[in-house]
Amino acid sequence: MKEDKFNIILSSAIEVLQSENYQKMKTASIAKGAGVAEGTIYRYFKNKKEIFKEAVKHALEKLEENSIKGLDKENSFEDNLEILKKNFLELKESGKRYYKIKYKAYSEVDDGEIREILLENTDREGSAIRTIFNWALEKNELDLSKEKIESMIYMIIAFSQYAIRLYTIGYSEVKIEYELKEVI
Repeated sequence: MKEDKFNIILSSAIEVLQSENYQKMKTASIAKGAGVAEGTIYRYFKNKKEIFKEAVKHALEKLEENSIKGLDKENSFEDNLEILKKNFLELKESGKRYYKIKYKAYSEVDDGEIREILLENTDREGSAIRTIFNWALEKNELDLSKEKIESMIYMIIAFSQYAIRLYTIGYSEVKIEYELKEVI
């Protein structure tokens, strides 16, 4: 039951963060959305910052698990890149609520704990993409230097971050898909 309330409160916070940033987020709004008294929130979260950190972690976990689904060592390099692209394009819509939270976290990057959460996420993103390249190297599908691979990984991550930012502000979906095809 305790975990259920935690998740209900967290879901409400995620909902509130769809229209408010961290600074304007009110625990009263979260409590109302969760159907609990405001004081109940503090049984599960130390303070408002703790709620925000958990919402950011949850959002990043959801984005990560959906971005890597279907990737497999047995797939060809091209197939894995296509899966990565397909997942990215699907997440544009299904993950929009989580991307909003991710980008709200960037506005709080001066906070060491938030910055650490974002850095860890970026490391995991890079690691997942690096794994695809390593599988391809093992199967002799690629002949690239480590430096070239690292540059490509950063380019893929940077493009995906840029494209999602454009998408969340209403940029043309067709153009993003076209540009993504060009990068990959």
